[in-house]
Amino acid sequence: MIIIKKLQSILNNYADEYSLVGFSVGASIIWMLSGNMPTELSNRIKYAVCYYGAQIRYYTDVSPKFTIKCIFPRSELHFDVSILHNIIKMKDKVTSMQVNYRHGFMNTHSNNYDHIGFETHMAFLRQDLNL
Repeated sequence: MIIIKKLQSILNNYADEYSLVGFSVGASIIWMLSGNMPTELSNRIKYAVCYYGAQIRYYTDVSPKFTIKCIFPRSELHFDVSILHNIIKMKDKVTSMQVNYRHGFMNTHSNNYDHIGFETHMAFLRQDLNL
């Protein structure tokens, strides 16, 4: 995919360590990238957090090369989130959570925005990313 190559190219331009955070499509792109990148680049990614990456369900064969946390909503219209959660939580370097919020709960412009979920997960991100 072109967008995965683009992200990889952007990351290659910097020598620093990274933490990545993705939402929805961005989360799915990080997931796909996590299993398909050169080791020298994956070693620079300290941590990734992926919120409601529904497309991950099509890429359960991915084995991430860096630590990644996936946060899924309580449900999705087109698939059983619990099944996906149970598949990927068994993978090395993966932590998976299913939360009691809906897809988009972190997006203040979404109809599914949830203030408590947003504040709770912002605190988690600050802690996880050492901010």
